[in-house]
Amino acid sequence: MRYSPKLKKAAEEIKAILKKHDIGGYVLLHTPGFSEYVNEISPSYSCAVWDHSLDGAGITGVRFKAKAAELPGGEKERNQKIADTDNFLLHMVTGTASAFKMFDTVYQSFEKTTGGHDHTKGDHTSQTEIDN
Repeated sequence: MRYSPKLKKAAEEIKAILKKHDIGGYVLLHTPGFSEYVNEISPSYSCAVWDHSLDGAGITGVRFKAKAAELPGGEKERNQKIADTDNFLLHMVTGTASAFKMFDTVYQSFEKTTGGHDHTKGDHTSQTEIDN
């Protein structure tokens, strides 16, 4: 098995919580040898959606659905979704960048203090790998 069932279960529970409360977020889960990530960018207030049309090439992008003609609230809803998505993505960027800086410093200190370790243990998996 190339994944942790415990982490997969926890990730699904987190996804359900994000959906229930209509919020976006990024969560990293870890157990020795494995990591899982939850990336929710499409709560109802966001115009960002994952674009899996390029999945066959191993690439996933993001599309921004914000055409006033496609939204029941027209131009007003479009403007609000754009403002809310901007706020969301800005907070994601600044929050994850800050976390990266902190954990990078901690990791560098750990490596220096302990002399380094074998980095080959574990793997990252996608739901596609599990479903196939």
